[in-house]
Amino acid sequence: MDCQDVKPALSPYIDGELPREDAAGITAHLAGCVACRRSLEELHLISATLHALLATRRAPSPVLRARVMAALDEVAPARTRPGMARHTRLIRQHLRRMRLGPGAR
Repeated sequence: MDCQDVKPALSPYIDGELPREDAAGITAHLAGCVACRRSLEELHLISATLHALLATRRAPSPVLRARVMAALDEVAPARTRPGMARHTRLIRQHLRRMRLGPGAR
């Protein structure tokens, strides 16, 4: 393997998404290539920073939750707008996953 093969594969390498043979080839290349090791270190730093940012994400306040849900309740009834019921349902599901909607803790 050379740098041209390794650099695009570093992210999947970090994430453990490569087949063993490919990962072994990258590991062998990294042992002798300072430039690719530096790229790997940069990716590790980016990954750690993103994980730290996600870990500090706070849930929205109850006031915001109430405002978003009230705004959804003001949407015209589904029968007056084709497809609105589906969109409102999808929005509510997404808000629940984000801990904004009813049933959120």
